[in-house]
Amino acid sequence: MGIEDLIEEAKFEMLAGQYEDAEKFLLRALKQDKDNVEALFDLGVLYEITHKQFKALECFQKVLEINPEHKEAREHVDKLAEF
Repeated sequence: MGIEDLIEEAKFEMLAGQYEDAEKFLLRALKQDKDNVEALFDLGVLYEITHKQFKALECFQKVLEINPEHKEAREHVDKLAEF
């Protein structure tokens, strides 16, 4: 399964509330491309949803290392920094 398919499956699982399955798909995508911004961002969102703020922050910071202009990742970092 390609990266795009894995990310799409993860999003579907997240919408269905199947967070463990979503995490597995995103981690598989990141095994194929550890710097995939979309997978990293979605994993950060997933970790926020599941109250794993430290892991979420790590994902968003990695996104910003790769793409410092990523507005949504910056917003999430700023939000998490408030906690």
